[in-house]
Amino acid sequence: MKKAIWVAAILASTVILQIAVPPFQSPDEPHHFAAILMAAKEGDARDWAESETIRLMDRYDWWRPAGVGRPETLPERISDVTFLMDGAKSDDFLIRLNGHLLYHKALGRILRPLGSDRAERLYWICRIVSLAFYLIAIYFVFLTLRLLAGLWKIPIIQGFILVAFLPQFALVSTAVSPDAFILCLGSIFIWGAIRLIMGKGPTALVPLLVVIAGAGFLSDRSGFFMAALLLALPLFIARRKNWQDVVVGTIFFAVFGILLLYAAAMYFPLSVERSVLTLKGVLDNAGKAVPQLLSPDRFQVQYWLFLIDTFFLRFGWLAFGAPAWIAWLWRLAVLAIGFGFVAYAIDGIRQRWRSPQRDPESGTRIRILLFALLGIALQVVGMWVYYGSNGILTQGRYLFPLIIPLVLIGIIGLHRLGELIRPRRGGAIILASSLVLEIFFLSYVVLAWILPKFNLTIQGRYPGI
Repeated sequence: MKKAIWVAAILASTVILQIAVPPFQSPDEPHHFAAILMAAKEGDARDWAESETIRLMDRYDWWRPAGVGRPETLPERISDVTFLMDGAKSDDFLIRLNGHLLYHKALGRILRPLGSDRAERLYWICRIVSLAFYLIAIYFVFLTLRLLAGLWKIPIIQGFILVAFLPQFALVSTAVSPDAFILCLGSIFIWGAIRLIMGKGPTALVPLLVVIAGAGFLSDRSGFFMAALLLALPLFIARRKNWQDVVVGTIFFAVFGILLLYAAAMYFPLSVERSVLTLKGVLDNAGKAVPQLLSPDRFQVQYWLFLIDTFFLRFGWLAFGAPAWIAWLWRLAVLAIGFGFVAYAIDGIRQRWRSPQRDPESGTRIRILLFALLGIALQVVGMWVYYGSNGILTQGRYLFPLIIPLVLIGIIGLHRLGELIRPRRGGAIILASSLVLEIFFLSYVVLAWILPKFNLTIQGRYPGI
């Protein structure tokens, strides 16, 4: 009965968000939707796709939340909207997407039989597709956390509820962009990788992970980490009894991955070229960008605080966020979780050092945690190299494909923090309290912020509204 109630609550919250958040309320939606329309329409559809996108932007008053004001004459091209092209190195809106068009092309081809002449209907179908990817993602989050609950003697499964009701995470379900798709790929990838590390996954999972990592690499920068983790995965799977099989399997599937990349280059040459060029740019810039992490300045403080804040709540045009006191509570909570996890790690090191009899599952737990930390580190450093080192603030949603490692570390940190405060049942109390507070906060966000400010706004303190 309890499971049915939680499932109903999650489904209801996602449906409410789909209704509450109107069209074109995120920064890049016009770009992404126009690219999807071009792929959905047969032949040369650029003029039609841009004009239909601009028409919908105007119908849903995109200008007001953007804070730019409605122009007297509607632009003919998306590239003519200065706000959208701000910071772009080209006058082509497709370049603004950095060329990762695999998602747009694939979705456009799927939408063709559904009537590509009705742009507004296609828009809502795109949102339903995002919702489907989101629901698949949280399902694999549940599967993975349930799998991990058998390794840790703490209620890790409660992390599923914390994820499902995380405000910014739930808002991804309304995105007409690759965000929900990458979230889905990342959740399945981490699930499969953890099963292999635990020795509970069949060999058939490996080609699945290769395909998922390839799709992530060609779809969006936030999916690049999967290819890097895939290369490191054999180190976490190898044991004394199976290292020969791991070496042979690694060589075989490396060849399989290379052939897969060549096949993708035949069907999506632009996506492959741009992804490779982006990766090359990141690697070339890493030499000077990574040392900057060791020399903190004012921008770095702003960068990391913005990353933390937008992971929790900064929806729409990043102007709509939590009040300052809630933002500071969230920052303190992140700091406390980090402290709790460090305390847990220190306790684990002491226990392994002092006790000659080791828990047979402790090695698996260590491998999973190291794998989780490696994934987070790769993503965070990659975000800094691509954005931060160039003076660009980056959003916390780019961490969502790694939501499973993040929630695992978060639950462990929260539980250990509760034990430090109150040794007897303190961990369970702090987890339950966090869960209740988050659900109430998400309800407040939907009812008090999203609905009034986007749908029922008469006056407000935000620019352009």
